[in-house]
Formats: sequence, C-alpha cells, structure tokens
Amino acid sequence: MYHYYDTFNPPAQGTINVGGAIEEGKNMNMMIGGDNAIPFSSSRPQGVVLSFVPKTVTFPPDIALTYNVSLLNSSTGKVLFSDRYDDSDGVLDLELVPSHAGKNASHFITCGPDFIGQEAVNNDGTFHIKGPVLIENSPYALDVQITAKDNKEISPPVGDQFILPNS
Repeated sequence: MYHYYDTFNPPAQGTINVGGAIEEGKNMNMMIGGDNAIPFSSSRPQGVVLSFVPKTVTFPPDIALTYNVSLLNSSTGKVLFSDRYDDSDGVLDLELVPSHAGKNASHFITCGPDFIGQEAVNNDGTFHIKGPVLIENSPYALDVQITAKDNKEISPPVGDQFILPNS
C-alpha cells in the first residue's frame, strides 16, 4: 500500500494498493483482487476476483490445468454450485458476481474465459460465476481441485478449500 500526495496541492492525496490479499493453502494460494472485497458484506454485495495459483507453477506458466470448483455454504456444507474450468495458463482467475435477482434463487451462470492471448505464452482471461453468492450473511467456502494437467487426469486430485468470510 502506497500513500501519495501532491506537494503543490496537499489536499490531492490518495492510496494505491499493489496486489491483494493472499490466502495460503497447502497446494495453492488464493489471491484476492479488489479493494475491500474480502471480508464481504451482504448489505453491499459486490463482485470479487480470485486467482488460484498452484505452488508448483513457474512464471510464466507453461502448463494447462483443469480445475473443479465447488462453491459451498460453509455453515451447512451444502454445495451451491460446481463446475469444471480448463485453464490454458495454469492460474485460474475466477470472478464471483452476486446476482441481484433475488436471494432465494438458486440459478448460477458461468462464462469465460474473457480472452485468449496472442502473446508468446499462453494466457487466458477470467472465468465468471454469477448467481446468489456473497449475498447471505454467512461465510462461503470454495473447494478448488486440480483434476488434470496438460489434459492428463490427476488421481487423486490436488486441491484446497478456502473460506470467504463475511464482515
């Protein structure tokens, strides 16, 4: 976090956050993007971008990984949503987007990735999960499993579970 100000105009000041919070897991880290995104507040739902970085990935990443992501209500353990994501750069970028269609809805939409890079290294954009997430006043959990590497199944899958705490 960097604080700055203008010496010629002292009221012109601000803060720049470089990077975001990191939750460490046994097999991967979850990087949290966005200002004041976690802990989340159900009274002001907003999206959050999460990046899952396996601890064995080198930079720039040169492997394709398949992830299975399950969103759970961590109080009840109930699976709210689960899907599979093929990620060409080895780092899964995932945006959770709260749906304002109603708290009782159970419909989720997933899409992405946003783009496929034309650079010399593989790069893809962010996958999105839109639905009734981050709108209830209880913590959510994300169970993230790597199920394949370069299109070859991994048995057993490697993964971690991360809690998204509420304020």
